[in-house]
Formats: sequence, structure tokens, C-alpha cells
Amino acid sequence: MGTKRKAAKRRKPPPRKRAAPPAETPLDAPNEFDAWHAQLTTREQRIDEIASYMAQGRWMGGVSYRLLARQWGVSPYTVEDMATEANRVIRASFRQDAEGRKDAVAMTLQTFEAIRTKAMLDATPAGLRVALEATKALGLYMGIEPPRNVRVEAQAEVTGLPRADYSRLSPQERVQYAALLLKVDYA
Repeated sequence: MGTKRKAAKRRKPPPRKRAAPPAETPLDAPNEFDAWHAQLTTREQRIDEIASYMAQGRWMGGVSYRLLARQWGVSPYTVEDMATEANRVIRASFRQDAEGRKDAVAMTLQTFEAIRTKAMLDATPAGLRVALEATKALGLYMGIEPPRNVRVEAQAEVTGLPRADYSRLSPQERVQYAALLLKVDYA
């Protein structure tokens, strides 16, 4: 006769605890900006949009007025008035936010530097005038007062240098050659 064994009861593992779903996922969370923006009047929303364009350097006086006036169906004078208010808002924020002001000054300096560099690469009298103006503006922002009178004359040629064929010169060589042709007198 055989012995009967009692079948061992299998123990069930304890039920797994499910992680509670997050209260709000980032996609479901209320957007604070949208809530803030919704409480603004239409005029305030438009002023905010203009201020955003200005802060990003995308605002172009004269051109932007007309484009937004057409888009919003208002007079360009109305947009100009809103742009004036947006400018006041930006200036007030710079007075309150020292870090934001530093960033804006750094961006302005970079912009003047880029304008100056591109204008120098043009190596035409008009391009060199733009470079000179950008350099003066850069100096003012850096606290350097430019001389009161600057006289720039273009020489026909430089003694000892052959006349250059601009089409064969690289942009950097054009700048160097043009700089040699300029006579700058600071009075």
C-alpha cells in the first residue's frame, strides 16, 4: 500500500502594490501661462506679444507695425501705441531684473559685433560706413566715448602694393586690403 502524501498547499504571493498614478501628468497639468494669458484683455495680450517680439529681437520698426495691424485688423497707429507700451514694460523689467539686463546687454554687444564683422567683409565704402557706425555704437555700450570728429578718406591705391583684383580675393583679404586703402583721421 502506498502512502498518501498530503498535497502541499501553494501559497499565493501577496498582492503587488500598484504605484499610484501621479496626481497630474505634465500633459494634464494646468498650464500656468495659459491661465495667466487668459485673464489678460485683448490689448494686454497684444502688448505682451509685441514685447516678446522685441525681447527676441524680431521687432522691426515700421515693418512690424503694418504686419500686425493687418493681422489684427487695427490701425498701424494703434499697434504703434501698443509697441510704445511694450517698450515701457521691457524697460521696467530691466530695472527690476539685473540678470535679465546683463543678458540683454550681452546680446546687444554681440549684435553690434556681428553687424561690424559682416559690414567689414562687404569691403565697400557703404559697408565700411556701417562697420564704423556699429563700432561707434559698440563703443558707446562699452562706455568708450568715440572721438568727436572722424574723417575717413579712401585712397586710390597704397604705395608699394599692386592694385588688387577683388574677384580673386577672399573676404578676409578684401577686408585687409580695404583697411589699407582707408585713411582715418581722428580729430
